[in-house]
Amino acid sequence: MGSEDCSLTDNSSVERGRQNNGASLHFATHHEGSLQVPIPCAVLNVVIITILIIALITLSVGQYNCPAPYMFSQPSNSHASSCSDDWIGYQRKCYFISNITRNWTLAQNSCFKHGATLALIDSEKDMIFLKRYVGRTEHWIGLKNDAGQTWKWSNGKEFNNRFNLTGSESCAFLNSTAVSSTECGRHLRWICSKPFKQITGTARPAARDSQLPANSSPLMQRRRTVCVFSVGYDSSSNITVKSQEHLKRNKMKLTTTKIITIITFFLTILIATLTTILTEKHKSFTEHKSCLDGWIGYLGKCFYFSENTTTWAASQNFCVSHAATLAVFNTTQELEFLKRYSDHSQYWIGLSRKPRQTWKWVDRTTYSDWFKVIGSGECAYLHKTGISSSSSHLVRKWICSKPDTCILRS
Repeated sequence: MGSEDCSLTDNSSVERGRQNNGASLHFATHHEGSLQVPIPCAVLNVVIITILIIALITLSVGQYNCPAPYMFSQPSNSHASSCSDDWIGYQRKCYFISNITRNWTLAQNSCFKHGATLALIDSEKDMIFLKRYVGRTEHWIGLKNDAGQTWKWSNGKEFNNRFNLTGSESCAFLNSTAVSSTECGRHLRWICSKPFKQITGTARPAARDSQLPANSSPLMQRRRTVCVFSVGYDSSSNITVKSQEHLKRNKMKLTTTKIITIITFFLTILIATLTTILTEKHKSFTEHKSCLDGWIGYLGKCFYFSENTTTWAASQNFCVSHAATLAVFNTTQELEFLKRYSDHSQYWIGLSRKPRQTWKWVDRTTYSDWFKVIGSGECAYLHKTGISSSSSHLVRKWICSKPDTCILRS
């Protein structure tokens, strides 16, 4: 049969159906006084719609699975990261550590200009991180005591004595050993803080499914294919043939309308379901675009500093298991940041070489000799004063790195 397989038969086709015992199995048995019923076509509609829903949902699931190995955008000069350049990301916050000195009020004003405040410290992890990074140099934080009142943070919240605050002056500062207070007019370096910004520019929502027109289904395009259920009438009545035909046409129109309504309903449910799924996936994707807890964000990358020690190869395996590599860095800013946070420990980095060959990064890029590697070993490590090398079987701490912005799967 052609495109008319599922159409409502007319009187001539009914007669032919009576005379032909080999009529198509697509139609139900004809009974006098009833319309023929293409039941398989109705079932086919339901099956096709169900398969379409399952297929499209399957296609939509997993498009934002991030983080995962090698599924991150590579940082560039115009990278989109959770914190601006020169800001450091940690525990869902961005920190700026100044290199110049100002009094407490001017330092606070400087933070305001960047949509931040002098640093708010609300966890032990934040405190440990900041103390380690600033070292012995004193830095203003956002804690102040106006005219003998209670200590308050820059956002107006009262200080809850989470940590010990020494001194009897009005403005608080932090260094590697303590949090204390001094005169607000002193010129010190300072720390600004603000929440992570949520980046959504990298996401490319799968609009091709959510924008599917309701009439784009092949079932809707085949205008002549109309699937109907059995509609009976009383053949013993005194209705004329024309009246019967008119009644048949009206019932056919009514049934066709119902079928179209049902198909439209299913397609509407499909679109609504896909929209919900893609929206939730998009939200999840956005949340993954900042560095995970325990990782530090800087210049479009996430860095992890280990507390344990192991060999170079085991360190790399650890990093790979966290969708990263041993640290790869390409700028003096990154190098200085890593050296400053390394304190007095030694850390494996992602630079190695084979005997009598050149140094290469673990991402297979060639080392361009922009810093000096001291020693004759095959694996490089970082310390407070620079980069050295040693045998790979020795154990040290390590640094992992990865971009802090995800991209969609291709």
